[in-house]
Amino acid sequence: MDGLTAVFLGAMVFRVGKPNVIGTLVGALFIMVLGNGLTLLGTPFYYSLIIKGILMVVGVVIIALSRSNRYKQWRVQRRQAALAQGA
Repeated sequence: MDGLTAVFLGAMVFRVGKPNVIGTLVGALFIMVLGNGLTLLGTPFYYSLIIKGILMVVGVVIIALSRSNRYKQWRVQRRQAALAQGA
C-alpha cells in the first residue's frame, strides 16, 4: 500500500498523471515522514493506514481527471480565456 501510494502521489508532483522516478522518490519520502510523524504523535497504527488510503484515493482521482478528455478540454478553454483577457 505504501508503494502504490508513493507512486500515485509522485505522479502528482511534477507532471500530473505521469508517474516518474523523481516523483515516486518524493512520494516515498512524504509517506515515510507521514508515518513517522504519526508514530511520534502517538496515534494508533490504523489511523496511518486510513490516511494513506485516503491519499491513494486522492492520487488516483487526480490522475484519472488529468487523463479525461473533458478535463483537457476545460484546460484548453481556460487557457484561451486567459489569453483573451490578457490581449
